[in-house]
Amino acid sequence: MASGSSSNSIGTEDGYVLEPQGEHRVTIVWLHDVHENSYISLQIVRSLNLRNIKWICLDSGTHVDVFSPGGGVPRNSWCNVGMITDTTQDCRDELDSAAVRVANILSTEPENVIKGVGGVGQGAQVALNFAKWNAVGDHTMNMRLVIGINSWRIPTNRIDYAFGAAIRASWQSILLIRGNLEPSIPLYFAKETAVSLIDDGFGEVSFVQFRMLGPEITVSVLKKVEVWLSGKLPLDPN
Repeated sequence: MASGSSSNSIGTEDGYVLEPQGEHRVTIVWLHDVHENSYISLQIVRSLNLRNIKWICLDSGTHVDVFSPGGGVPRNSWCNVGMITDTTQDCRDELDSAAVRVANILSTEPENVIKGVGGVGQGAQVALNFAKWNAVGDHTMNMRLVIGINSWRIPTNRIDYAFGAAIRASWQSILLIRGNLEPSIPLYFAKETAVSLIDDGFGEVSFVQFRMLGPEITVSVLKKVEVWLSGKLPLDPN
């Protein structure tokens, strides 16, 4: 991939990195939806125009899409694309493998930097699953922020059995956004996810539903993310 110093973005073998404007205070890993890629993620995070945040946009690699014409065609995705409701052990194993990638990336960031993860669709599913397993202790680090836009269904296993999980969960604030016209994600999935995260003791779970919105990422969605992050983070004004 080509790098672009004038735009402050750098292409890497894993995707793109958008360097912060000003002092580096926050690092957020952003994960794309199925059939998309890190360049689409780069356009999303760049449009937020928030200073002091380093954005790391990862590429998923390819997995099997059983719904593609002919079946079994490799597509960009974080795990094999079956039912959007899939929470089987194979699905969980693949989600955990993706979480390991996120953990490895964030573990190389400075300790004094606030860390977060976010994504769209299947990428949001990975982000939320990573938040839960970070609380459990599988990938512990100084996580503070999680954003999920039109997330696929996540495993709803409880995390309160793990030592220290309640404390680690309470450190994380979560923003869930869903369009009520998103055809592939029933509303009760989104509400089930929010209830599961609240039950697990996450510090703050904000659930926002946009009327007349489908899977597209609109200006209104981006503005909500921008305002939420600006209220949570010590960012310099533009």
